[in-house]
Amino acid sequence: MKQEQRSIRADAGLGLELYQFKGIKQNFATHFHEYYTIGSIEAGERIFVCNGQEHRLQPGDCMLINPFDKHSCAMVELAPLHFYSFNIGLESMGGLMLELSGRRNLPYFTVNALYTPEWGEAMRELKLMIEQNRPDSVKKKAYNWLMQRLLSAYSQPAPEADHPEGNRTIRLVCEYLERHYDRNVTLDELSALAGLSKYHLVRQFTREMGIPPGRYQQNIRIGQARRMLVHGAMPAEAALGAGFADQSHFTNYFKNTIGLTPKVYRDSFQ
Repeated sequence: MKQEQRSIRADAGLGLELYQFKGIKQNFATHFHEYYTIGSIEAGERIFVCNGQEHRLQPGDCMLINPFDKHSCAMVELAPLHFYSFNIGLESMGGLMLELSGRRNLPYFTVNALYTPEWGEAMRELKLMIEQNRPDSVKKKAYNWLMQRLLSAYSQPAPEADHPEGNRTIRLVCEYLERHYDRNVTLDELSALAGLSKYHLVRQFTREMGIPPGRYQQNIRIGQARRMLVHGAMPAEAALGAGFADQSHFTNYFKNTIGLTPKVYRDSFQ
């Protein structure tokens, strides 16, 4: 039986990362990223839940995920997944918007699942160009054409706030967790900050943000560790810098969230 394959390829010319998973049997619990993800299913089926909406994706179907969108992905009947995605950072997306519209305003995808085959075909063509190391000018033309059509059909200007959802109290808790990502913030601290009992805080936070405070902080830590790995930090250094208690815990959480081990992720950028 062919073993699973997981890879990532950074394309500096386009300012994105190409993720590819082949033959994997992994569920991804609810989490979020600080970048845009545009992906397509090549084989297998998945139950994709994004911002509380459930979608059943089959080969050729696509997903559009905004930064901070809470999403999960589960297997259907243990079918191996073949999947790829383009991950686009906020800075790169801003640069692209400047090229396409003359303004750096970030977009917000209003649709999370696409069932029209033409989108999967267009994404696959771009993926092949990246794999084949086609000239930057050729890739850029295909990329801009694809993104201009997607953005025109399925996006609107993003809200100015980093966290458009939630009330002021929950935003305050989010900001506190983001500032103190490198240490374990207790529920007692958050309860005092929010002026709520621990029970009501967790309940309200989970309702507003889609995940409990502890998992929110873990996602922020993964984002920080990811940036450190991109710039050459060793996995042990990234684990410590991001506030994880030990490297084993960090490796497991990173793979369960990103789909790759920290070492494989780091090495792809070196």
